[in-house]
Amino acid sequence: MASFFFWTLMGFVLGLVMGAVPVGIAIGVIVGVVNWFVCTWSSEKFAIDLYDAELLDSEKAPGMNDMIRELSRDIGIDAPLLYAIPISAPNAFVVPRRDRGNVVVVTNGLTKHLNREEVQAVVTLMLIRLADKEAPSWSVASAIAGLPIYVACTGDWKNVLRKKLAVDRKTGLTIVERVMMAFLIVPCAIVLRIGYDHQSIAGADRATARLLGTHRDLYSALAKMEEHLPKTWWGRSYFNAATAPLFAIEPLASPETIAGLAPIWRFSQHLFGNMILSPSERRRLLSEAPVAEPLSGESVHV
Repeated sequence: MASFFFWTLMGFVLGLVMGAVPVGIAIGVIVGVVNWFVCTWSSEKFAIDLYDAELLDSEKAPGMNDMIRELSRDIGIDAPLLYAIPISAPNAFVVPRRDRGNVVVVTNGLTKHLNREEVQAVVTLMLIRLADKEAPSWSVASAIAGLPIYVACTGDWKNVLRKKLAVDRKTGLTIVERVMMAFLIVPCAIVLRIGYDHQSIAGADRATARLLGTHRDLYSALAKMEEHLPKTWWGRSYFNAATAPLFAIEPLASPETIAGLAPIWRFSQHLFGNMILSPSERRRLLSEAPVAEPLSGESVHV
């Protein structure tokens, strides 16, 4: 709904420029409706296609698939499909889908930098997020907010602009891209805020610790993943900011670690990155939460 109102507002602005406000509003309404239907239809594959994820079946990754099947049985959900993306930083994200099998996507760096127990903790966290009955709405929210960002940041579009306009050294964007992103930041963040149940996401860490019987492995996994976060602004990275809440941890470093970034871009990094708590805050909460005995054969409720 926030996206729809945004496009209606853009149509109103266009109408003022054209001197025909009703026509501009009509154009904005049409674009908003089309954006909603396209994003809802494509939400189940948006993040998978965005990061060129590759399916890992039992022949390519037998150990990981066996782990997912066993943990899924303990949690009480159908085992999701396993995909991988060629990113060196250890991380993972989920793609909840209503009509097809859910998906867990891991980066190549997950098994490189984490030991088996830590990988198991991260996979468990992802599966518990998939067990949330509201999880499919997360994919829709990410697609609705992420498609405009993708259009603004797509490589072909950037190449056309950069042949004619100078690129800002700090942000990696041309003036046209910076103006577009300044308009998109707030409405896209509002869509994500509406689409995500933040309490469920925060509670998934505690549910993971209860299932495993300890918070130690997830605690150390979060620490290692935070250590390897790329220290760059999302506008010049390969990540789409709207997919951040799907990840085990926000995929980029906090804006305080990025030198010379203008306030508006720091603000955008906060908006998109703070959909979930920072890894350090999550470790603190994990260390303070009581851990129950491991669950076996029971559905996990976040």
